[in-house]
Amino acid sequence: MNNPRNYTLSAINAQLRLTSGVRKVTFRYDLLNRNDIKIGEFISITSAKISYGEFRTIKRSATFGLHEFEQREINYLSDQIQPWFRLHMPDGGIVEWSLGIFLLESPARTVNGNIITRDIGAYDKTIIVEQDNFIRGFFIEKGTNYVTAVTRILNTAGITKINMTETNHVLPSVLSVKQT
Repeated sequence: MNNPRNYTLSAINAQLRLTSGVRKVTFRYDLLNRNDIKIGEFISITSAKISYGEFRTIKRSATFGLHEFEQREINYLSDQIQPWFRLHMPDGGIVEWSLGIFLLESPARTVNGNIITRDIGAYDKTIIVEQDNFIRGFFIEKGTNYVTAVTRILNTAGITKINMTETNHVLPSVLSVKQT
């Protein structure tokens, strides 16, 4: 969450639940490089849809529509889109939540009169884990904390931004994956 004015959780919840006044919600879309560093912001997103499935192999997928002129700046092999949910507070401030970081597919082109748009499919980084074949095997010792073990595995796939709940649980036995 990006909360530059340090609103209290109760103030944010009141605005989310619309307990007083009018609620205004907007979205913004950042263009990130392969290192998750912001390199731009989209100004002409025409549509966006994000789907989440807790039990799916790839947890989040998305589609983004944008005007063709803006897609010229995108490197589809390495750039990413990070959408943000923006809650406008009664005093004019904004609280934001990232809705994920998405890897991009090559877009489909749509022509409607003089307007040309691109529809971009996108997936969260769990697609890397799903499609990754370990170049070398790995070994995690018995007694290693679950979060530590999962973090190591994700790091081998190049995923470094990880949000997991800490636990005291440990692996009951050795975890060993041979080279594929």
